[in-house]
Amino acid sequence: MPAARRAPTPMAAPPAGARRRRGAVIALGLGSVLVLAGLAVLGWEAWAAVMGAPLRLHPLGEVWYRLAPGGLNLTQAVIERYVWAPLWDPLIVTVLRQPAAPVLAGPGLIVVGLGFWRWRRKH
Repeated sequence: MPAARRAPTPMAAPPAGARRRRGAVIALGLGSVLVLAGLAVLGWEAWAAVMGAPLRLHPLGEVWYRLAPGGLNLTQAVIERYVWAPLWDPLIVTVLRQPAAPVLAGPGLIVVGLGFWRWRRKH
């Protein structure tokens, strides 16, 4: 005769700080990617200067266009058609005209700092 089956036990709720740690890990990862991208652009600009080109900080839009021209054009089309047309021209174009290294690394450092702050708050 087979043994009687038990009713399944409900899953235990995650620990109280699990969501906070998960958010901190996501923030640290995203911020680190942004900081590394900013450093990579800065390294590319320094390398070009060492090779004889004049030192110049390339705008974010130019760097994006060099990496993926279709992606920049697609983003513009989607934002203008489906999100809000005035968002592209005054706001996003202004950001795309700024130097790429600080535009990437600055928010990355802020996000990393927030991630560390959130992580340390519970540990």
